[in-house]
Amino acid sequence: MPKALSGGRVERRYFKARADAMDFARECQSKLSGLGSNLWQDLTPEETAEMAAHAQRLREQRGREPMTARKALEEFYRAQTSSRASARYLEHIRYEGRKFQAKFGDRNLAGIGRDEILKWLHSFKGISATSRFVTFRVVSAIFGYAV
Repeated sequence: MPKALSGGRVERRYFKARADAMDFARECQSKLSGLGSNLWQDLTPEETAEMAAHAQRLREQRGREPMTARKALEEFYRAQTSSRASARYLEHIRYEGRKFQAKFGDRNLAGIGRDEILKWLHSFKGISATSRFVTFRVVSAIFGYAV
C-alpha cells in the first residue's frame, strides 16, 4: 500500500487472486489522484490572493542572476548606509565583510552551506569564540538580507 494512503507507514498486503490485487491497486490509484484536490477550498479570498502574490514573486526570481557573496555584501552595506546605521556598525560590516568576500567572493550564496561557514570561522587562529560569533552575526545578517 502506498505510504501516502497508510499514514506514512509501509504496509504489505497479500491477495488470494490477481483480480483482487488489481482491484485494490485501482482503488489506491483513484485515492492518490484525489489527494490535494481539496487543499485550496478552505482558503479565504485574501489567503488565495496572498498565495498568488507569493507564486508571482517566485516566478519573478527565476529569471534573476544568482546572488553572489560579493553582490550580497555590497547590497547589504548599501541598505545599511541608506537606513542610517551607525558609523561603527558600518565599519564593522566593512571589516567582517572583507573577510567574507575574500573567502566566498563570486560564489553563489545558495551554494554556501552553514557547515562550510562554521568550518571557515573555526579556521581563524588566535581569535576568541566571541570574535568568531561577531563575524558569524555579520555573515548571518548578509544572508538574511539577501533572502
